Amino acid sequence: MANVKMVGNDIKNNSGQRIGYVQGNDIKNNSGQRIGYVQGDDIKDNSGQRIGTLGDARRTIEGGYGGTTLAAIWILFVR
Repeated sequence: MANVKMVGNDIKNNSGQRIGYVQGNDIKNNSGQRIGYVQGDDIKDNSGQRIGTLGDARRTIEGGYGGTTLAAIWILFVR
């Protein structure tokens, strides 16, 4: 189980290190490379292939996260 927190658009781990961030509907790793995005209820990888839904992420992740933030945490830690 991972504990993360959002600081602005940054996703940080327990140690406070940024591991990724959200920019609009894009999910980016710490290097700035887009690793996925949200389109409607779909979570897609960088090639546009659907890899899950926001519903999938909600069933897996506890907390009050939603939208692209929820998808980012799901891609970075679950998928």
